[in-house]
Amino acid sequence: MPASPNEASQVDIIEPATPNNISTFLPQSELQHDIEEEIPTPSFAVPMEEFAESVEELRDRVQEMEMHIEMGEEGSPATTPPVTVFPPDTSEEVPHRRSFDTLDTFTLALGLWVEGAAITRDNWESLLQVFSLLLDVNQLKALPKKLSTFHAKIKSQLPLLKLRRKELTLDSTQLPTLSRSDKAGSLICTEWMYWFDPKHLFQIMLSSRVFTEKLHFGMANFVDRPSELWESYAWGSSIRACSGDFASYPDGEPLFPSDIALFWCKEEDCKCQDTEYTPHMGRVLCVGRDYTSAAPDPGAIIVVVQQLAQRWELSEALLRLLRIPDKDPKELFLLEDIVDQLTLSQIKERLLNVHLDYKFRYTEATKDIRDFDLSVQATEFNWII
Repeated sequence: MPASPNEASQVDIIEPATPNNISTFLPQSELQHDIEEEIPTPSFAVPMEEFAESVEELRDRVQEMEMHIEMGEEGSPATTPPVTVFPPDTSEEVPHRRSFDTLDTFTLALGLWVEGAAITRDNWESLLQVFSLLLDVNQLKALPKKLSTFHAKIKSQLPLLKLRRKELTLDSTQLPTLSRSDKAGSLICTEWMYWFDPKHLFQIMLSSRVFTEKLHFGMANFVDRPSELWESYAWGSSIRACSGDFASYPDGEPLFPSDIALFWCKEEDCKCQDTEYTPHMGRVLCVGRDYTSAAPDPGAIIVVVQQLAQRWELSEALLRLLRIPDKDPKELFLLEDIVDQLTLSQIKERLLNVHLDYKFRYTEATKDIRDFDLSVQATEFNWII
């Protein structure tokens, strides 16, 4: 039966090939062969030009798909990762010389504890001294397991300083924690004040050998770079600070700071070396021991003296500057800036009956430098400074 015109005009639509229908792992020849097999031969009359265009379009899409496969997922050409070539190993193994001596469990455990607790050499020496007191291993077993208990036992055995207390009455108006009503009322606030007995405290401190080894007793020490109080003139000029360690005159009498003494200087051509002349006079500023780098005899006693000068020993320029009237030949002037460091062999003797005038001044009204008449007072003193 012949087909109707409508049936003759119907054409089976060929579904174009997609990438999902193509195996990406086949060679191009096999892939093209499979694609051509999927395209059925039309059973109807189709113009050859349209059929050829459909085939060419399908081939273009296949080539585009193969190109994407070769480019990789990121769209860049797939590259082979570089192979890292390492140089040959030229190092050598460090031998570990392990001791084959067998340690007991206690020694090994103690060694591991020493390493973990970072014990120093001093701590280790102290620990060995403690171990030397051990007579019975049961003493170690009897130690408390808690450190706080161990501390409490030790503190209960130590002697404590004497503690004193006194009940004090507090000013309620000065207590910020009280309310206004309590401050305004007749409330009496008391509180105990505690303190250590200072007398007992100093006795304990001075009886400690460890503490006294850190203290300085005796004269001042003169050094190149003083850094402590006992290395200063302040220590050497104090009678209390010397702890009873005094220098002495040739007659055995103690030499104190502020003494007026006769001494010989170190200049060979000075007339003080001649027995016909009187040695120099000076006031002792401080006394100490010489520990400087230039000391000929380290530890020898040094006496620091400020020179005293009579009027005829002063220059005319100094007399005009000070405007000192010529009152008495027994008057001496202290030259504080001229200081001599002397040894005990250069000290001759102490000058007695010397008056120190602390009211020295000069006024235009009186044209005088003293509050008393030197002619009257001069008979009572050998020298007036």
